[in-house]
Amino acid sequence: MNARHRKTRLLTFNIAHGRGLSLYQGFHKSPRILRNLDRIATLIRATGADIVALQEVDQSSHWNKHIDLLSYLREATDYGWTYMSVHNRREGKRPLAYGNGLLAQHPIEDAETQAFGRAPLGEKGFHYAEV
Repeated sequence: MNARHRKTRLLTFNIAHGRGLSLYQGFHKSPRILRNLDRIATLIRATGADIVALQEVDQSSHWNKHIDLLSYLREATDYGWTYMSVHNRREGKRPLAYGNGLLAQHPIEDAETQAFGRAPLGEKGFHYAEV
């Protein structure tokens, strides 16, 4: 196939903070979360997607033992570029930092994050990226 006619494969995936099918991610210990992330990585690799857009991705949250989910998935899938857009953040005794993530097989030229509201926690949001 001619390089200029190559298809781009896009996968979107709500990874639910790495919790799998349970109702709350805080009920799991690190090994269970890592096992779920390994299953997600297997699925991502199997799709051969060029770009993977992820929702409910923790950067560092108490409820999943501060595992950086996007970094883990990048290493487990060998994607060369990532972008993390945190639009929920809480400091203190039970810190949270989560939002959307992007894995790409090609360079991310530009990216930005936008929350829909101004509250530090509970906001939905999106990110824009040029790949």
